[in-house]
Amino acid sequence: MHMKQLIAPCMILLCLCCSEKATFAPRDPLDHVDLFIGSAKNSGATPGAATPWGMVTMTPQFAPEGGSTLGAESKRYKEGRDYLYGFSPTAPPDIGSPTASIFIMPVFGQRRWRAEERKDRYSLESASPGYYKVRLDRDRIFADFTATPRSGLCRFRYQNGWAHIVLGLSCGLDQKCDGLVRITAPNEVVGYVEQNALGQHRKLYFVAQFDRTAMGGGLYQGDELLPDTISAVEGSEIGAVLSFRTLDGNSIQVKIGVSYVSIDNARLNLQTEQPSFSFALIRQNARAMWTKELGKISIAGGSADHATMFYTALYRSLLLPHIFQDVNGEYPLLNGDDGVGRVTGMDRYSLFSLQETYRTLHPLLATLYPARQLDMIHSLLGMAIESGELPVRELHGQACPDAAGSPAAIVIADTYMRGLHNFDVDRAYEAMRQHLTPKESEKNPRHAALMQYDELGYIPHEMEQQLAAHPGAGEQSGSVSTTLEYALADWCTAQLAKALGKSEDADFFGKRSQNYAHLFDGTSGSFRARSIDGKWLEPFDPFAGPARSGRSAGNDRQSNSAWQTAFFVPHDVPGLIDLYGADQFVTRLQASFENGYFAIGNAQERAYPFLFNWLAGEEWRTQKTVRQIVGGFGAGTDGLAKDAAGALSAWLVWAMLGLYPDCPASALYQISTPFFDHIELYLDSACYPGKSFVIETKSLSDENIYIKSIKLNGARLRSFTLQHDDLTRGGTLQMIASRKNESGTAKQEKR
Repeated sequence: MHMKQLIAPCMILLCLCCSEKATFAPRDPLDHVDLFIGSAKNSGATPGAATPWGMVTMTPQFAPEGGSTLGAESKRYKEGRDYLYGFSPTAPPDIGSPTASIFIMPVFGQRRWRAEERKDRYSLESASPGYYKVRLDRDRIFADFTATPRSGLCRFRYQNGWAHIVLGLSCGLDQKCDGLVRITAPNEVVGYVEQNALGQHRKLYFVAQFDRTAMGGGLYQGDELLPDTISAVEGSEIGAVLSFRTLDGNSIQVKIGVSYVSIDNARLNLQTEQPSFSFALIRQNARAMWTKELGKISIAGGSADHATMFYTALYRSLLLPHIFQDVNGEYPLLNGDDGVGRVTGMDRYSLFSLQETYRTLHPLLATLYPARQLDMIHSLLGMAIESGELPVRELHGQACPDAAGSPAAIVIADTYMRGLHNFDVDRAYEAMRQHLTPKESEKNPRHAALMQYDELGYIPHEMEQQLAAHPGAGEQSGSVSTTLEYALADWCTAQLAKALGKSEDADFFGKRSQNYAHLFDGTSGSFRARSIDGKWLEPFDPFAGPARSGRSAGNDRQSNSAWQTAFFVPHDVPGLIDLYGADQFVTRLQASFENGYFAIGNAQERAYPFLFNWLAGEEWRTQKTVRQIVGGFGAGTDGLAKDAAGALSAWLVWAMLGLYPDCPASALYQISTPFFDHIELYLDSACYPGKSFVIETKSLSDENIYIKSIKLNGARLRSFTLQHDDLTRGGTLQMIASRKNESGTAKQEKR
């Protein structure tokens, strides 16, 4: 267990996180996980109790600064907030869209269900994977929590007197939400809440059971406590209050099962995963799950801070997407109001933030957790069958058109090219092809943009105004960003087509993947928006964009500026270098880091630190830059933030391993300096031929951050790249670190 500490932020210098170096003896990697990292930044990182890829995360809920509303009950966790309002079983990590849930809150003395009356100051927080604990100061209640994949378990320790437990609906930020709460027995409350995420609706059902019989209880709506004769209430601002008589040190346990299908399924999930009230056993099982999954990577050497950063990032990489089916295999069909599907022998997953996760998270899962990744591919294919096309983003069984390009196609192609073929590849390819082929007859903003992309070689600026007036137009926000995303998706599709022997398609998509060049302006050295007539959009401001000033003058980008999209051509870096010229490419890329134009929180930029590897003699810049960026995260409460469904955490895992999958479907890693002397990746023998892959780095220190030489299984590597097949066959990557750049490599070939 790790007590929360306030740790001063690390300075962004070359020798960052320079805590005393120690070689770690083999032990449980959970001892290195700090769930409070990043909690000072309102990042969406939560110390709540969860299991790997679990549907439930028992999360503390807080109010925003300066006041509170119903929306305050689902405000993101942030270190240092004054009051705690309750605990939610389904408040996921940062996904960019708060969703409605339920809450549970213990109170003492008088019955207090209103938000401002039940809130309490808190202290003595502690957390470890699968466990969270806190003290509610005014009421002197000790609360701790653990979880199973589909249920949570709460334990509240009271003093002598009247103890109450409030259970109600918890809405999205500053929103009301509707639902049902019913008291079915003196020790059970059931119901549902209507979720509304990005305009999409879904019911979350729950069953809460208590380990003792309540001596009194009732329902409330708003400020009114309803008569005892009423056992159910529908609407908004509703909940139940159950009352108990306790002695000093008495505890009341509450277990909560959830389902997105029905109350009956929520009860079945609860009965199956928690047949009794056994807090110690449930906590032990949750810890064992995390020990197994985090144990896929072992490390030795490096600093204590680095070990904490690494295993915390790996932990956060294994939270989403989460399982979506109940224990009987049932799940809601995508976009189906009442339709229910069923899976057997696999998991159905939900919460796919694909535009964020295709770059880092899914390659990590495919490499170390291939069975999970394959189930996620099956889930995406199921969604395509149910809704008619691949999703670009999915939340709780609803497709959300607020991302650019075709990220699902990228994930599918990348998975296949990594050697994972155990899915319906032909059906998957057809779904990819369909998603990238415009249909003139359909009144769909994505197809309208694709038609222009297909005909002109880019999405013109005029599409912005047309798409903005269309419901769900967020998917095509930014004609430049969307063009670049489609170009990458085309290239990935071409790789799969080539592997399947579809040469005509491979040629078509391969040629179309070069569309990125149509938006490159050699004069400004930037990707720029163009009109249908081919003219550049004026005026042009390379710093304008939502990420910087809220303006979009001449850019048409999704959440970034011209500088931030300047190098986003992962599938054709040599071609991009030719457009810039090698010297100008290095100069501008280096300037993006030195002048603060680079933002690691922006997904399209995450491969940029590794692009120096493409020019012989410049690889040292990658090694230095990655070291600086990683050090900037730190191991304190001000550390890694804005995680976006685990995508940034997965980036940190790769960066600290000294490998990076810079281009999907290439099955290639860029090499940089690892952060540990010895790393071992344990491979899944059911999917890959090797048992493990070892990365050894000699002479590594805070000063020795440059790679002097690289050998793979004793043979010298001629470039700073590693093939995925070489990794999964098992073996050893040996490096020698140096204080100076002493390596000599050959320029990489065009993909």
